[in-house]
Amino acid sequence: MSDAYSNVVGGSLKLKGKRGKTKKRTHTEAEVVVAQDTEAAPEAAAMATTAASEAGASALPEDKAGLTKAQLDYVRAHERNMRRKGDEQKAKTYRDRIAGLNEYLSNLSEHHDVPRVTKH
Repeated sequence: MSDAYSNVVGGSLKLKGKRGKTKKRTHTEAEVVVAQDTEAAPEAAAMATTAASEAGASALPEDKAGLTKAQLDYVRAHERNMRRKGDEQKAKTYRDRIAGLNEYLSNLSEHHDVPRVTKH
């Protein structure tokens, strides 16, 4: 009976892209030196960050550092549009927003009308 199962592979199921334990990343010497410098002179680090913020567009946040030119252009345009939309929303009062919604709904065709539901 054991001969029938002699060619079966035992053990657990092996999956692709194993998400098991990962090795902890060790700090490089450059990171350690930078960390020691910022701990030793926090005022100098604060001045460096203010200088970078004053530089404006030339200094990018860390999350945008690896983007291509086209991706940066997209992100900047998206942020600009979101600010513009926010400013427009702030400029309108509640009454103005309701009036705009009512005007939009009145311009819709009859296809969009909600049918009346009645009980028989």
